Parts: sequence; C-alpha cells; structure tokens
Amino acid sequence: EEIRQQRIDELDIENHRLRQLLNSSLSQVDSLSNEIHHLSSYLSRNRRRY
Repeated sequence: EEIRQQRIDELDIENHRLRQLLNSSLSQVDSLSNEIHHLSSYLSRNRRRY
C-alpha cells in the first residue's frame, strides 16, 4: 500500500511537470503565431507599394 501511494505521488509530480511543459509550449506557440501574424500583415502592406 505504501509503495502504491509512493508511485501515485511520483506520477502526480510527473503529471504536474508535464502540464507545466505543455503550458510553456502553448505560450511559445501563441507568441510564434502572433509573430507570424505581424510578419504577414507587414508583408502584405509592403506588397501593395510595388
């Protein structure tokens, strides 16, 4: 029983770590997509000049 509880605790910690990793990855994706958005609008504005 104690070993089982220990395993549950370990999985809990791992789960927490993975969630944090996922969250930081998601925020990176967010900022990348913002950057892409800015770049593409910049490009389309410049294209009109020529």
